Amino acid sequence: MLSASAAFAATACSPRISLGPEPVAAKQIADDIDRLISDAMRQYKIPGLSLAIVKSGRVTKAAAYGLTDTEFEIPATDSTVYQLASVSKIFTSVGVMLLAARGQLNIDSPISDYIKEAPESWSGIRVHHLLEHTSGLPGSLEGIPEFAVQERERSDQEKFVDAAKLDYFTTAERLAYVVRLPLTTVPGEKWSYNQIGYILTGIIIERVTGLPFEDYMRERVLTPLGMASARYGDSRVVVPGRRQVAYTRQYGPLQNWLWPYSTSDYPAAGLNTTARDVAKLFVALDGDLLPANLRDRMWTQATTASTPPRYALGWTVGTVAGRKVVGHEGGGCSWVGHVPSERLTAIVLCNLAGSGADLSNKVLLRLLNPDAG
Repeated sequence: MLSASAAFAATACSPRISLGPEPVAAKQIADDIDRLISDAMRQYKIPGLSLAIVKSGRVTKAAAYGLTDTEFEIPATDSTVYQLASVSKIFTSVGVMLLAARGQLNIDSPISDYIKEAPESWSGIRVHHLLEHTSGLPGSLEGIPEFAVQERERSDQEKFVDAAKLDYFTTAERLAYVVRLPLTTVPGEKWSYNQIGYILTGIIIERVTGLPFEDYMRERVLTPLGMASARYGDSRVVVPGRRQVAYTRQYGPLQNWLWPYSTSDYPAAGLNTTARDVAKLFVALDGDLLPANLRDRMWTQATTASTPPRYALGWTVGTVAGRKVVGHEGGGCSWVGHVPSERLTAIVLCNLAGSGADLSNKVLLRLLNPDAG
């Protein structure tokens, strides 16, 4: 078996990045990125990591570093599948915008147009509010004691209701609890990160398309993009190319980390794929996947009554080197950053939950400021 250091050396080599006409400069930047990643892996004690960079609709670098499995000292590769956690939201957003492009859904419509069970008190909630986390709804069902009781009882009895044996509630049952939630703020007034909005988004997609959320995403988004590695599922699901669990250092020593998601969580989390396959989304977005006006709307910062949130329609919004960057972080182990003005994307996926390394923006900064390294 390879030692950890040998595995790193064996997998850090990769196709060289090509961002400009000067090959020496491009090689220097590629080497600097390899050093940046290796330094970060040592600093944050990350076992394994995969990277992809997209420039002007082309993958210019795909690399892997360290170990995907420390027990058997298996090197990470560019075929290693990772759990994306909340990075899954950008794919849900694209799925919604594809429906908007086909005229099947209006993101400015009240959600009651699609969810007839929505109470009158929710009349101000628009579809875009769900994606932006500005719906005014609570972040969870914790405020409904009966739900917690039922969930505990069904869990104790292992009373699963779906074929994947992941969920204790049917969509109809869960929705019956969700529509009992009172608003905490006026829709559009305040930003508050929550998963309820994405549960409702999944239900809207299912009602518009007549397909289960996972089937719609596979048939209309993931497969057309050529994302052969992409599968939905938590740590209990068998996903080809993926180690069952991630790692964590939450308590100090390296330990195994379980990601528990029910199927209703899939719109917010639960997607698994490779860095190379995530890159295919950005190659397509650089092309004609979405009309330019809808793509720009997807990346437009939400407006609220107070300070605008650093969030758009399922995408975070920030700046790197003075340029707007959109993307998402997931579980402290997955990062995607895209600079629209430069047609430049950095995708960094690792297997250490909660690492907090924020590596996509660091890679982008190095690419945008090559003289700063």
